[in-house]
Amino acid sequence: MRKNRMMVAGMMTMLLATFAFAFLMLGTMTVSAGGLSDIPATFASALGITVDVAMVIISAMILVSVGLTMAVLNVNPIGITIIMVSLIGVLTLVGWFPVWLMIIVIIVTAALFGRMMSNWITGGGAQQLP
Repeated sequence: MRKNRMMVAGMMTMLLATFAFAFLMLGTMTVSAGGLSDIPATFASALGITVDVAMVIISAMILVSVGLTMAVLNVNPIGITIIMVSLIGVLTLVGWFPVWLMIIVIIVTAALFGRMMSNWITGGGAQQLP
């Protein structure tokens, strides 16, 4: 059963990647040597949107495909969070994810983990004073 889930997750990821790159090439069949920096511009021109919006959409597609794959594989939620925050960092370094949005995601993630840690240290739940 687990092997089938892994196969389905791998196939789903490959299918999403194939559709994403096929969608990028829609209407823009030119060859350029820009590599990663040309993908958002090509995507933006194919959809008729700005490059900034295209970068956020591409980042969201990558994050959703990785997150769904790990959710199908039943990965530990803390592991999913670590990988997703690392992926957001990589996307920010490439220039596809805005820095301010990365900072907001990290602050929210730290707040959620802070709540989990305080519940773990205190034994969970709200503590009542005598």
